[in-house]
Amino acid sequence: MATKRQLSAGKLAWALGVGALSLCSCGKPPSASSPPVAVVRTPIFDQIAAEPKYSNAIAQADQDLPGDRWEKKPFNINHSRWERVAPIGREILLEVKPKLKEMTVAELMHCLKVQDGSGFVTCYMGDALYPEGNNMIIVEIKSRAAAEREVLRTWPRDKYGFLDTGIQGPPVDVDEVARDLAPSPEDLQKAKSPDDT
Repeated sequence: MATKRQLSAGKLAWALGVGALSLCSCGKPPSASSPPVAVVRTPIFDQIAAEPKYSNAIAQADQDLPGDRWEKKPFNINHSRWERVAPIGREILLEVKPKLKEMTVAELMHCLKVQDGSGFVTCYMGDALYPEGNNMIIVEIKSRAAAEREVLRTWPRDKYGFLDTGIQGPPVDVDEVARDLAPSPEDLQKAKSPDDT
């Protein structure tokens, strides 16, 4: 009879094997039935915000303070707090923008901020960075040649499948973004031919 340790090791080996196969994809695009994987994320916004010149300012600004101006409808929002964090967010995004031009398409995709519970946990600083930052990355990817974007045709299905679009932003599926940025030949053909409905 197998011990618990042997069973756990077997499950781990199986999971690693499945994970490796799903990442490899052997040149084929991931299918809708392929299991999603946790794509390693390195959001450049968080890296820059962690620098002392920003992290100290964020710690001071991203909190409720006595005398802050609040709005109760339609949501309970601290306008004073937003006014403190928004300029810091804009400054970080200004620093990020030229760095995006130096990255490959794959590196840019890894920098997209998804709703995975990491990064800024308050909507204030997150809303100041992530929606606009993700949009900057998508615009940069769109500016690249089609041949550069082809890497997205085999991009793995993302376990944390939605971009961080802010507290009031619509859900945006990362897999759909990848398909839109690098449509398959079949998708291009469908777009050219009229619907047979």
